[in-house]
Amino acid sequence: MIFKNRHTHRSGCTPKHRPWVAAGAAALVLTAMAISGVFPTGSAVETSEYSPAPAATPAPGLPPTPRRLAYGIDITDCRVETRRVKRHQNLSDILGDRGVGYGAVMDLAHKAVDVFDVRRLHPNRPYCLVFPETPQDAGPSHLVYEITQEEYVVFSLEPPRSVVRGRKPVTTTVRALSGTVAESLWQSLTDQGADPALMAALSDIFAWSVDFHYLQPQDTYRVVFEERRIDDQDIGIGRVLAAVIRSGGEDYYAFYHEAGERAGYFDPDGRSLEKAFLKAPVRYGRISSRFSRQRLHPVLNTVKAQLGTDYAAPVGTPVLSTGDGTVVAAGYHRNNGKYIKIRHNDIYTTQYLHLSRFAKGIRQGAKVKQGDVIGAVGATGMATGPHLCYRFWKNGRQIDPLTTPLPASRHLSPEQMAPFHETVNRYAALLKGDTLTLAQKP
Repeated sequence: MIFKNRHTHRSGCTPKHRPWVAAGAAALVLTAMAISGVFPTGSAVETSEYSPAPAATPAPGLPPTPRRLAYGIDITDCRVETRRVKRHQNLSDILGDRGVGYGAVMDLAHKAVDVFDVRRLHPNRPYCLVFPETPQDAGPSHLVYEITQEEYVVFSLEPPRSVVRGRKPVTTTVRALSGTVAESLWQSLTDQGADPALMAALSDIFAWSVDFHYLQPQDTYRVVFEERRIDDQDIGIGRVLAAVIRSGGEDYYAFYHEAGERAGYFDPDGRSLEKAFLKAPVRYGRISSRFSRQRLHPVLNTVKAQLGTDYAAPVGTPVLSTGDGTVVAAGYHRNNGKYIKIRHNDIYTTQYLHLSRFAKGIRQGAKVKQGDVIGAVGATGMATGPHLCYRFWKNGRQIDPLTTPLPASRHLSPEQMAPFHETVNRYAALLKGDTLTLAQKP
C-alpha cells in the first residue's frame, strides 16, 4: 500500500542507523497500528495524513524507482509485520520481545501522554512493526497502532523518539436506497444489505413522527445517505441527507439542514422533526394493544377501558422517557407492577408500567431528558407477558398519543427558509422513485 504524508519519516529503515534504534522505532510504529480505535483521543503533537504517494522522479536515463510510503513512513527498503494484540499484552511486552529496552518504552509512553494512552491496548486489535531489510537482526524502527478505522498513531523508535497521530482520508459518496416494507423496515433494509446503522439512524430521525412498530406491509421508504470508504473498504454510513417514509397513505419527509449553530432534520415546511415527545418509549417491539375506551381485559376477562398503549418487547428492553421532565413517582403497585410517572410540564404527564427494573438514579424528584433510559421492560404486576404499558395525560385527562398532534420544538425563521429550500431542492430529485431505483445499493 502506498501512502503520502506531510510528516514523512524516511530514516527509520536506513541501515546506517544503529540496530537498537531501528528496532525500537519499528516496534513502536507497529504497536500503534495494532491498537487503533481503542484509546481516547488527545491533543496530538503533530498530525499526519494517510494518502497515496506518487512515484519518485527518476534520474535521467534511469528507470523510475518508486518509493513506498505508509502512515508517513518510507518503507521502500523495509519489512512490515502485522500482528494482533494478545490478551493482557502491553506496549512493553510487544516492544521488549523485539529487543527494545525498557528505557525507550518509558520514553515513548511519556511522549504519548497528550496523544494516546498506551495502557489501553485491547486484545485482538491489529498493530504493525516496521523493520529495515538489512541487517537481518535489526530491531524495529516504528510501531503503528490504528486507534479506529480512520485514526492511527505512529511511534518512532529512533532518537529523538516521537509519537504522532494521523488520520486516513475517507471517501464519501452519496447513495440512495428504496424499498417496500414486508415484515418490518429493519428486515427490508437487511434484505438489501444495508448497514444496520442506517436503520438506527432512521429510527432516531423519525422518532417523533413515525411509530416504527406500526408500519404495515406495503408501506414504502426512500433514503439518501452518505457511504464512507477507506482504501475501497466500506467503513459504514455517514449522515442521512434526506428520507421519506410513506405509511398509511401519508408521506413523512426528513431533510438534513444546518441552521446557524444547530443541525437537524426538518419537514418540507421547515418544521423540526424533533417534537416535545418521542412517538414511542421503546425502540424495538410491536404494539400489542392500542388505546381503547372498551377492551376485554386479558386477566380479568371483563370489558375495561385500556387507557394506554401496550408495547410487546423482551424483558430487559430499554424504556425511554419520551420527553424532558421530573419523576413524580417510581414505585410498585399490585396492578401496575414497577412503574414510573413523569411530569413534563403543567400540561403533559406520562407513565410507564410493568417494568422489570428502574435505571440508576430514577427516583422521585429526579430530572430526565428526552430519550434517557429510565427502566427496562418486564412483566410485573397484572401482566400476562413481558410488555410496556405507556400512558399519556394532557391537562389531567388520559389521551392516545398516537392520534394526538404533539407540539413541535422549533421552526426555521423566515431568514433561514431560503437556504433551506436550496437543501430541499438539492435532494428532492434523489427522493423520486426512478432516481432511487437507478441508485440502489447492489
